[in-house]
Amino acid sequence: MQYQISYFSPNGYGETLANAFCQMLPHDTYISNLEEEDVPYADIQLVGFDMGGMNLDAIPLKVIEYLEKLDGKAIVLFATVPFIPNEAIEGRIHNSVLPFLPDECDFRGLYLCGAEPSNTLLQDLRRLVSQQPENTRAKHWLERCERAVGHPDRSDVVNGCKFAAHVLELDV
Repeated sequence: MQYQISYFSPNGYGETLANAFCQMLPHDTYISNLEEEDVPYADIQLVGFDMGGMNLDAIPLKVIEYLEKLDGKAIVLFATVPFIPNEAIEGRIHNSVLPFLPDECDFRGLYLCGAEPSNTLLQDLRRLVSQQPENTRAKHWLERCERAVGHPDRSDVVNGCKFAAHVLELDV
């Protein structure tokens, strides 16, 4: 069985997960950065991406274009967001990507984890909270973003590998 891990990771967080998956999977695994190459070689595809901001419906175009090429493939998605996600966020991203999956594919699921937010995002949220101290929504998002500093961490990587092994039915 051949595996391919393809990722779009301008922030480097999806690449961190991709490299961990590559070490976990059998030796017949190909890894590619979608910024450089977008040719599917294997029947089992792990496709990852960084969600750079707070717009959870904005799946990167490079990822959408790649997914369209995966007709008949088994697909596992993995993504990072610049805050600590919850089940509702995972569901929203999952639903955002579904329309871009080929009709004929074996979609195995999505692994989602937090990733360190940009300094700009943190500064903007801190400024908003200082200007509007009663804004509970801004406080909530600032807290989630601050908790994501240092992620993805070792636990995120281990959980991602467990998820991939489970959905691919691997003994690792």
